[in-house]
Amino acid sequence: MTVKPVVKAVLRGALKDVRHIRAVAPDSAEGLAARVYAQLERDFGVLAPPVALHSPAPPVLAAAWTLLREVLLVEGRVG
Repeated sequence: MTVKPVVKAVLRGALKDVRHIRAVAPDSAEGLAARVYAQLERDFGVLAPPVALHSPAPPVLAAAWTLLREVLLVEGRVG
């Protein structure tokens, strides 16, 4: 999946629009959150705010990304 740099910049800037929680900024992410952010940007092409809003709880962030990744990116069928 290829995302144009302009779209990537706009979506990254959209993190400031997440309210009621404080999403971890990409340059401040550590540990599990940093690893999930890196994989998300590598596989999905952009750090999407609907996923990043889970970043204050890194295990929940990882679970949300796993579910989204399996649905949108993994090819093939189950069973």
